Amino acid sequence: MAVTSAQIVDFLVTNPDLTDAQIVKAMEVNGVSPAQMAQAVGLKEGDVAARAAATIPNGQTITLGDTVV
Repeated sequence: MAVTSAQIVDFLVTNPDLTDAQIVKAMEVNGVSPAQMAQAVGLKEGDVAARAAATIPNGQTITLGDTVV
């Protein structure tokens, strides 16, 4: 089942103290791409992808939705 923008916003509002790493893990588990997160919260996709990439150890990747970061 696809996650909606409203569900993303509700999750973030309900959990205001999440770190970027925790948000990225939730994105991974729920199949949310940086593009979908960006659309939901009003940021640029590149900004979301950069923040996600900053949580990943050097030389590793993560798949978020349909995007490899």
